[in-house]
Amino acid sequence: MRDLTDRQRQIVDHAIEMIGEGGLSGLTMRRLSERLGVTEPALYRHFENKTAILAAMLGVLEAETYERLPFDQTATPDALAAHFDRLFALLTERPALATVVFLDEFATTDPELKSMVSELLAKNRERLATAFSAMRTHGLDGAVPVGATPPSSIPDPDSLATLLLGGVRLVVREWRLDGCRWDLAERGRRLVAALTTTMSGAAGAIGA
Repeated sequence: MRDLTDRQRQIVDHAIEMIGEGGLSGLTMRRLSERLGVTEPALYRHFENKTAILAAMLGVLEAETYERLPFDQTATPDALAAHFDRLFALLTERPALATVVFLDEFATTDPELKSMVSELLAKNRERLATAFSAMRTHGLDGAVPVGATPPSSIPDPDSLATLLLGGVRLVVREWRLDGCRWDLAERGRRLVAALTTTMSGAAGAIGA
């Protein structure tokens, strides 16, 4: 993601809040310019259209979360849990940002947005799968020495990535539907811990 200027980040922040308040249909360039107290032409100097703003939103979420995933010996269950802790803390701090997680729900009527969301989902799943593959190569604790035979303790990184992404999306969806009233981080940690336990169980079964 290209770096946003301070003004662009301010625009994106307001756009996120507007979507959180009124859904995607509530965000228009006219309404956004009114909220910012500027003219529409002034807004267009920073973003060429609404889709460009949505793309920037996706970039913000990606930069804050999935771009930080470890891919080497630092990829351990604890590191994975810390990654999702960052995501849940970010969404708890700014609940409106949770809407960005589900932009694919609105993408069917916008081919450009649909393509961006599809690409990002695939990229994030691939990143998680790579992290799981690193755990398989280096062991769940990252302690397998270089040159040693790696354990096959992570049977299917792609499926685990899909399972975890789907689970996280479901937890965030339930949290939004319940008015963000309960502890997202606590529920999210339980989800990640459950998968970690499953992984550890698989490792133990293989090593038995």
